[in-house]
Order: sequence, then structure tokens, then C-alpha cells
Amino acid sequence: MKKTIFFTLAALWLAACAPKQTEKAYEGIITFKTGNVTVNGADAAVGQSLTKSSEISVGEKSTAVIQFGTDANITLQPNTVLRIEEMLMGPDGKPKLNLAQPKGSTFSRVVTKGSDYQIRTATMVAGVRGTSFAVTQDESNLDKVEIQLLSGEVRVSKVTPSTEAASGEEPAKEEEVILTPGEKVVSDAKGLLKKESLSEGEKTNLAKLDEIKMVEKPSEVFKGLGKSDSSEGKDSLPEVVPENIREQIIDKKLINMSSALPQDGEKSDNSAVSLEDLKKAHGNVAQITTKSGKTYVGTFKMVGANMEIATPTGKVTVPNSDVASVKPYNKTADVKTPSVNDVKAPSVNDVKKKIPGM
Repeated sequence: MKKTIFFTLAALWLAACAPKQTEKAYEGIITFKTGNVTVNGADAAVGQSLTKSSEISVGEKSTAVIQFGTDANITLQPNTVLRIEEMLMGPDGKPKLNLAQPKGSTFSRVVTKGSDYQIRTATMVAGVRGTSFAVTQDESNLDKVEIQLLSGEVRVSKVTPSTEAASGEEPAKEEEVILTPGEKVVSDAKGLLKKESLSEGEKTNLAKLDEIKMVEKPSEVFKGLGKSDSSEGKDSLPEVVPENIREQIIDKKLINMSSALPQDGEKSDNSAVSLEDLKKAHGNVAQITTKSGKTYVGTFKMVGANMEIATPTGKVTVPNSDVASVKPYNKTADVKTPSVNDVKAPSVNDVKKKIPGM
């Protein structure tokens, strides 16, 4: 019995004396920037190191890419603010990253499986362990947030205090949804809304953002940079953001949550694409004019008593009773909506004859 107690105490003593595995500080690096980008109010530079409490602000017609080790990167679109709240490397060699996004749109690519990666907004928390997804806030209502998932899995949660919780009788209830590839969800001040499938245009947009490159050994590649924006040595830097999608990011054509609210019975589901993309995905492009005087250019289909119109700036649902005319539109290179005064429309009865179910 005494021997057992002795060996037990010895084991406990050895365990207490053994070196403890602790979390270590972790570093982020700006691997790309264009336009007005600041860190804690000061001008940012490519190669600049970021640590806990760094706040990155991206202005109009600007963008930035931040890489965390070789585990993850995040692309910030124009008018975005991102704050690093926690950035650690765990004892298991997996990163722990907690980010706050007060406003704007981001696209995250987490390549290291098992990473503890979270983005928090005013209304929800998105947690992932290896995935590619976008977080977009409505510019006119920051409580409204949309999560779009390209690959992997995202666990989206929101804490909604109940009336009982306010009186102290019952704790707050947590709402949660799990997104799988090709899904999206919107969160607002009232809660998490129903999951929906991504449109083909939204999937294409996310796939383009997923082309943004991870840099191998970023500390070595960007060594000596980050203190100024001098062009010295930049010619040899890797092309992090492919040139063919750079302007689309800056123009906010890849992630776009419109601040305009539906009016006159219309419902919209916004995702910026080109008319060429719409034509390839859905067929011929048409010009639809409503009785209330609005004109849309895009592809359409009939769903019950409504017409669903996919336009370059999103999907719009219009009641059949409000459709005044539909005519072919062949100027696919021109994404501007023509004036309603230019429309020479057939009657709605002519349109109904050509559309099954009307």
C-alpha cells in the first residue's frame, strides 16, 4: 500500500515538473494591398506584420489580403474593417484565430484542417475547421449578415436572449445552423434565417476568390518589406491576387449584398455577375418591363404567380400581374439597364402565350 502511494506521488511530482505545452504567439502578414489600407490608423504596407489587436481598414476602391502562417488567408473587399482579437498557435500545432468584422465583406480560405478559425459580426459567429467561405454585411444595416459557403463546413451561431432570460429565469438560447458546400444563410437582429442554395453565379464568384494564392514561407518572401511602400523588391513578389479578378474584387462584383430593400411586392436575392455569365448559366437574356415603370435585364423563369429575374446585381421576384413586357436583349457586353423609354413592348398576353404555365 505504501509503495502504491509512493509511486502515485512520484508520478504526480514528475507531471508537475514536466515542461508544459503552451500556446504561442502567432503572426499575420499583409501579402497584398492596393488603394487605401490602414492598420490601427497608419498606412499599411505589403509585408507588414500583424498581431493581436491589429485593426485593418480598407477604403473605397481598395483591397487587402492577410495570410496567417501557411494555414489561412482572408481577402478584404472595399469598405471593410477587420480586427484581430486572438491569434495563437496551439500546443497541437494548430492555429487559433478569432477575428471581428464590424463592417464590409471578406472571403476566408482555411487550408489547415483542425484550425480553430472564427469570424464574429454584430449578429453571428462563423466557426470553421478548414473551408472557403464569404462573410458579407449589408452596407445600410450592419445587423444583416450573409454567409456563403464554397467548400468545407461552417457552423453559424447566434445568441438570441429570450424574454425569460431578461428576467433572469432562463439563460439565453443559442440558435445554430451548419452550412454545407453550396449553401448560404442570412442573420439579422431577429435571428438566423432559413438556409438557401447558392446560385450558379454566386458559386462562380466564390470560386474566383478561391484562386487567391497562399504564399509558401511568407516570413522569408516578405522579409525586409512592410516598413514602407517603396517599390524596391516588389517585382519579385508572388502574384497573390490574379490580375484577371483584381478589378472585380475592387468593384465589389464578387461579393455583393445590396443595401436596397425590395419594394412594390418585389423580393431580391443579390449576387453580382455579368450578363455573359447569366446567359451561359440560364440561356437567352431578356429585357423585362413592369407596369410600375421598372426595367430589368437578365434571364427569367416563372415560379407560380411570380416571375424570377436573374440580373447582374441579383435575383428579383416580380408578380406576374406587374409584368408589362418581355423582349429579347442581345447586347450582352453592355451591363447597363436600358431606359424604360427605349422599350417597345409587346402586350403581356403575347408574353403569356410563349411561357408555359402563364
